[in-house]
Amino acid sequence: MDINDVNFDGLLEFLNDGLFTSIFLKIYHKLPTSYGKDYLEHFLIILSTIYVYDFYKSKYLGNSKISNTNKKFLEDIRVKTLKLAGSLNSNKITRKISEMGIDFKNDRNDCVITCSQNRLYDINFRNWYPNNDIKFKNFSYNLISNCDLLLEKLLEHNNVYNLIICSLDNIINNCAVQINLDNFNQYSYSSRKMFIKANINDEEKILILQYYGFLKCILYFESVLNSKIAIIEYNNIKFNSNQFFIKLKSVFIDAFFDAIPKENSILYNNIKEYTDKNIPDLFWKKNRKIRKNIHYKDYEKISNDEYEYVKKYQEIYIKEITSLMNEQLNIEINSNVKFATIISKIVGRYRKNNN
Repeated sequence: MDINDVNFDGLLEFLNDGLFTSIFLKIYHKLPTSYGKDYLEHFLIILSTIYVYDFYKSKYLGNSKISNTNKKFLEDIRVKTLKLAGSLNSNKITRKISEMGIDFKNDRNDCVITCSQNRLYDINFRNWYPNNDIKFKNFSYNLISNCDLLLEKLLEHNNVYNLIICSLDNIINNCAVQINLDNFNQYSYSSRKMFIKANINDEEKILILQYYGFLKCILYFESVLNSKIAIIEYNNIKFNSNQFFIKLKSVFIDAFFDAIPKENSILYNNIKEYTDKNIPDLFWKKNRKIRKNIHYKDYEKISNDEYEYVKKYQEIYIKEITSLMNEQLNIEINSNVKFATIISKIVGRYRKNNN
């Protein structure tokens, strides 16, 4: 890495995002095999698609490169996670609907949902990767693990990385304990039942299947970490988890807006009516400015005032769209759902053992 090519503000942003990505990897290592660990795995996939790919594209990992095969696989994951718009005319959407058997008209267990205390946290539509589920998860995990090792190497002077991580050991343990205590579970569920009370069209239902869990995943793990620590200081350098999550949410907001159907859409009309009254135009510009900083080589400095401004209106906007999506959802974990889940697991194991 040529020192003359370094944007030091961009480097600090890179280190900030890298450190908090590594912290979640450490939390993952602390968790026993459980649905809570699976849920954190979903979050690691989000981090691999938003941050890790650009870690490798930046100059800050030296000559470390991602192979063309892995690059193609990661780009595919990025599209599936971030950029899959809700149009039923899209080949990728229609193929995914067909592969999963999504059926809004008939009762069938076509989804797997992640819940805690009967509250919905994730839907497997976003993470669906047929015949490659293990590769899909292992790829994101290994990519982050390799990045973690490279970050350690980047901060090897005076053992800085290990000193920071060791100082956070109690916080990492406490985060793992909280995730375990939240007692996540997964259930087979019907998309028809999920939207049985909804008054939106099928494109809008696909939008919710894709992005509801994406948003809830970010919000949940933000609450887990920020309840324990928000600022980490080392030698007058501040690592800020608020900025880490503000950028994640800026990516979600940008992707969600691009994907939402604009014609004959109740959701879009309700969101637009609300934002026109409650969200200033300047917010969208500044939110986009923060979102663009996932590309570290083109980093643009963001002031603390700008972060606070964007944070304020992100919270207002996200609260509203979460409420609007919740109004369309029907989640009821009863004995029938639990029995259907047991049967689905038995069938799944049988098919796996006989393939």
